[in-house]
Parts: sequence; structure tokens; C-alpha cells
Amino acid sequence: MRILFLFICLIYAIGEAKGFSPAHKEKEKYLFFQSALKLLNTLDSGDIDQTVEFFEPGFDRRVLGSQIFQTWGSLTENYGDFISFSSLSFRNEFPEAAVYGKIKFERRDFGLRLGFGPTKQIGEFRLITDLSKVPASSPIPRPYVDQQKYTAITFQVGSKKYPLKGKLYQPTQRQPTDPILLLTHDFGSRDLFHRVGVNAIFKDLAEGLATFGFSVFLYPKRSHVYGKDSSKPEINPGWEVLEDIYSSLYHLKNRLEYREAPMIHVAYGFSTFFVPYLTQKSLFDGYILLNPSFRNPLELLFEDQEFRAVFEGIQARDLEILASKIGKFYSGSLGEGEDLFGYPPSYFRSLSRYAGEPRPTPKLPFLAAFALSDHTYNSSDRLKIKGLLSGHLLEVVEFPNLNRVFHQSHAKNPELDFYTPGIVSPALIQTMGSWLKRKFEKTWVRKNSQSGS
Repeated sequence: MRILFLFICLIYAIGEAKGFSPAHKEKEKYLFFQSALKLLNTLDSGDIDQTVEFFEPGFDRRVLGSQIFQTWGSLTENYGDFISFSSLSFRNEFPEAAVYGKIKFERRDFGLRLGFGPTKQIGEFRLITDLSKVPASSPIPRPYVDQQKYTAITFQVGSKKYPLKGKLYQPTQRQPTDPILLLTHDFGSRDLFHRVGVNAIFKDLAEGLATFGFSVFLYPKRSHVYGKDSSKPEINPGWEVLEDIYSSLYHLKNRLEYREAPMIHVAYGFSTFFVPYLTQKSLFDGYILLNPSFRNPLELLFEDQEFRAVFEGIQARDLEILASKIGKFYSGSLGEGEDLFGYPPSYFRSLSRYAGEPRPTPKLPFLAAFALSDHTYNSSDRLKIKGLLSGHLLEVVEFPNLNRVFHQSHAKNPELDFYTPGIVSPALIQTMGSWLKRKFEKTWVRKNSQSGS
């Protein structure tokens, strides 16, 4: 079956060029990258209405949606599931800006050019069959990744009504009793790779740890895939966070090859709030906590808004209004028609049922890793973690020069942390891998003895 190619070309007049600071240029580039990544994820989700909203006004929306999804359907039918859009580069090409990248399916890679008009929406969507014609993106080498040492397996988790495409990064030399790591997300709508700005922290973690010898399972948050679904129940932490943790464990444990594997919960940011509750359910054999906090998430979210206000143009008055709404929430006077950070007040009220003391027995191994240059880091988090987990086998590590995605921080200009491509620090991968080896040494002793080492 021939591949359908979609060429949507528009010509635009270009206005007078303006001078921008380096930080502003990085931010502009980031916003184009962000739009490109969101388009591909939305397209893959099958949401026609939301997909066409990424394009310039003036198109016949019905015809445009039909063309795009005919093309996409042909690609996935011939070459398998969409895997990733990577190696992104930015070009100023008269009369428009363009993002180039490599779009990967299970059985073939293509190039893709997205042309953006003056409204910063997409005017051209063009596949490129000759990958040599895709501009180089100057990839950042990741010394801890060897793609020959693992494979990526895609399978479905979740309920029949809300299925999710998960991905298991599995070492080629895996043994039945080797642990499997389940990565869970920070607050908000998050994709499979948990992109923060232009960086995909979960992708680095998964590929690095799989190279190290550990299976890692990723999935997108349900609110990311189904956030626009008007038929979903009122969003709550059980629906958005816990049900997909339970479902992922169920699907993994119901595969014969994974039944003997210890399950390790890798909780990032907001998802660590649920760890005390999860220990009471005896679901996991160990925990790794990345940037953990057991403080009320409203406190962390407000701190994040305060930081971002410096460079995102949020006015002091807007912060005052937000602080007032949070005050009303705590006093019980905030109406259900209002929202906090895009969520109904009931979402935050329901969090109280998941707060509490961890189950003290059996003693579980915990590793807590703090990035001290994270703008929401607070030393009280470390003290509270140590207190609540004192009955378990807790190890705490700190990385003074790393930011919230465990990249080297731009200490003098933290704004750039969101817009500058980087990699997860090798020190974090090494720390996590070494800790897992120590805690599950019987598996590793047996494996090493079999290899003659």
C-alpha cells in the first residue's frame, strides 16, 4: 500500500525582524519544539478536533482532519505504532520558521518538517523519505546508553474504556528474577517520556537503566491522553494516578515472564505523595523517590508559580489572587465552580485520604534522591522523608548542582533550564543502578557467575 503524503503549504509575508536576547531565542525555539511534540502526541491519540487546532486558521477543518488521519492511518498500518519524534532542530526559513525531526515507527523512520506561520501555528506538515535531507540536530551524547543492550516493547495497560500505550525497556540479557521499575509522574498532564521543557527525563532514565540491566516500564498519565474526554468521571487522584499504577502492575504480573520479578516504584515529584499510602497496600518490593516531598501539593505548586512568575510575565496581582483562592480552599469557602491549577477543589480535598504514615513492616528498601538546584527544593522535605521512612531501609543522596530534571543547572540563569537541551546526569543513573544491584544482589551474583565474571 502506497504511503500518503500530506503537503499543506502556505505562503506568508514576514514582518520586520526584531532583536532578541539569547534566552528569549532559546524560549522561542522551545515553544516551537513544544508545539511539534504536542501535535504528534495528539495525532497519535486519535483526537481529530484537537489535532486540527494546531494548524493555521483558513483550512477547511473537516478536510484537513480527514487528510491528516488518512496519512497517519496509512503510516501506522504499514510501519507499526508511532514510537517517538526526536532529533529536533530549528530553522528560520523564509517565509516561515520550521522544525525538523525524525519520526520513528516500529518498522521505519522518516523525516518530518513542520512549517510555522506568523501566528506560530502549523502551515505545513511534510514527510521526508530521505533521512539525509533532515538537518542535523547536534544530539547530546548519553554515555550511559547502549541501544544494543535492550529492546523496547509496546503493550497496552489501563481499562478497556481508558487504555494506555505503555513501553517496557527490557535488557537483552534479562533474567526472570531481575527487578522491573515502574516510573510514575509529577503533577499535571504528562506524556510517556515526562517532557519538561525540551527534555525527556523518563526517556533518559529508562534507556540508561535498561543499559545498566534493569527493565523499566513507562506510560503516559491518563489525564494527558483523556484530559479532553468529556465523558470521563470527575478527575481525581485515584482516576489520574492510582488506577494506572494498579493497572500497570496487574498487566506486568499477569505476564508469565515477569511473575517472579520484584517490582520497584520510581516516584517522581508529585507521585511520591502517594508512597505512604501505597506501602500500606504491599504492592512494591522497593521504592526510588526522585525530588520527593510529602508536603501538601498545593504548597509546592504555588512555589513553582512564584518561580515561573519571574520569567513568564505573571503579574504580582495574579499571584495574590491565586494565594487568596488557596486560602479559601483551606477555609472551606472555595466553590466547586472555581479551579486550582486547572483542577477542581475536590481533587485537592481528596488528597487527604492518601496522606499518612507508611506501613512499618516489612522493612522496604528506599532510595531518596534530591536535586538541590530544583527551585522547589526545601530542606524540610529531606527531614520529613527521613522521619516518615525511619522504619524502613532508607538511603538519601543529594546532587547539589542538578536541577529538577537532574540536569546540570544554569545556576546564574535558571530560566534556561526549561529551554536548553540536556541529559540526565550520569551520576544519577550510576547511583540508581548501583543501589538496585546492592539491594537485589542475589540476582546479580547469579548472573555474574553464569557469565564467568
